Amino acid sequence: MVEAEVRNSNSRGWSLTPASGCAISLLLGLLGVTCCLLAATLAVRGDVALNRGEPNEARLWLIREEGNQGLGLSFGRRLEADTVVGFTCFETQVRFFMWRSDGSIPATSYCDCYAYVGSQWSYAGSCP
Repeated sequence: MVEAEVRNSNSRGWSLTPASGCAISLLLGLLGVTCCLLAATLAVRGDVALNRGEPNEARLWLIREEGNQGLGLSFGRRLEADTVVGFTCFETQVRFFMWRSDGSIPATSYCDCYAYVGSQWSYAGSCP
């Protein structure tokens, strides 16, 4: 009778297979290592950028000013319709995550146009 109650109580809950438990453990470990490497890179270099030098890059940087300390995060995206023929316009949104702030850094967004000349982007001005 006791065995049947133990089996019934185990079947009511959910359980992980050993393989899924190992996979979850590895993913959590990888996430921890990635966070540590990101923090070390920010401390040494001051920023991390994807697509470095491209107008539509994603960038995370460390803010170390006297009145402001925290992280800045920007994402650039190509606008669907080119507003000027021959140019490509990108909108960049900038957000800040501050742990010390004097209120002088607001979140912002801006739009710039670029022309692709040769093998690189050339700044052509702000969006019309």
